[in-house]
Amino acid sequence: VTRRLMDGQFDDCELTLSEVHQIELSIIKSLCAIYHSRISYPEPKNEQPKASEDNAKPESQKSSQEPKDQG
Repeated sequence: VTRRLMDGQFDDCELTLSEVHQIELSIIKSLCAIYHSRISYPEPKNEQPKASEDNAKPESQKSSQEPKDQG
């Protein structure tokens, strides 16, 4: 915003510096809300995976969790 102000891009508009500052804060708030990062939640250790989650795992992970036949 400062570069555009110094460049003269706001010379012909009727915005005050206070209004330009309010607009700048609003844009910053919106961009922070859009691009915020989310924390990764740990999976509970005691719960069994749901059937839909079990089907989504690759075959190499499924076989290591399935009991092996002794016969």
